[in-house]
Amino acid sequence: MSALGVEEQRVNVIAEFLESSSPLGAGYRIEAGIVVWEEDNVLTVPTSALFQHTNAWQVFMINDDTVELRTLTLGQRGQEYAQVLEGLSEGDRIVLYPSDLIEEGVTVSY
Repeated sequence: MSALGVEEQRVNVIAEFLESSSPLGAGYRIEAGIVVWEEDNVLTVPTSALFQHTNAWQVFMINDDTVELRTLTLGQRGQEYAQVLEGLSEGDRIVLYPSDLIEEGVTVSY
C-alpha cells in the first residue's frame, strides 16, 4: 500500500537492448507499460466512482434521479477502470468522485 492507501505492486525488470547504435550513459531510464490482462466485451466502471464500505466495493448509481447504493463484485482492476462482474448493467448511470455529502436517497440533477 502506498502512503495514500493505494494498492501497488512494484517489480524490478531487467531489460536488454537487441539493437543499440551506441551505449547509454548514466542517468537514462526506461518507462514501460506491461499488459497483465486483456479481454474483449468487458463491463467496466471508472475507479473514480468506486469506494469501499463494509469490506465491499460500492458505487452510487442514479436511478430515476435518486441516488442508490450498489455493491459490486469486481474482477480485474487497473489504474483507471475496474471490471464489473456483478452489480451494474451496461448503461447504468453512476456518480463519479462521490463526496461524503452524497448518500442513498438523495435527489440529483444533471
